[in-house]
Amino acid sequence: MRTIFGIFKKYADAQAAVQDLQEKEFNVNEMNAIVQKDIAEEYMNVNPRKVNTATMKGIDQLLAGVLAGKQIVNTHDAGRVYASGSLATELAKVAESPQAAGKGLKRALVTFNIPEEVAEAFVAGIRGGGVFFCIRTSNERSSEAANVLRFYKGEYVSSYSK
Repeated sequence: MRTIFGIFKKYADAQAAVQDLQEKEFNVNEMNAIVQKDIAEEYMNVNPRKVNTATMKGIDQLLAGVLAGKQIVNTHDAGRVYASGSLATELAKVAESPQAAGKGLKRALVTFNIPEEVAEAFVAGIRGGGVFFCIRTSNERSSEAANVLRFYKGEYVSSYSK
């Protein structure tokens, strides 16, 4: 298994990538996203207390589960974010921990062997309204997943070994 990471400057690009991945039969349960609270709510146009996860698609479906659970994570460096998917939730929780000592999400990403300069770019992208996205997939399909992210303007797309 490999994890492919990337950042999208625009929510719509991330959503299109997720829809394409789903059409190519990648497992939605292996998709993860982190996005600022305000951006998620603006694009999803939903009341977080009344999300119907059955009617959401793509990245909306990923974020809908987090919204329904009202799980907002306060990171030291990326602000208030929604994190969807098990890996993204783990990253965000590490980022908000007292041990993060002001380094928050960047520190959490570095623990996944993401180089510091790339981790900083991911955090800056989230702060700037972008969507951090990662997907776990088989070694055989990792190039295909990475190409989808790149096609939809994903930046810093790569797999980093832990």
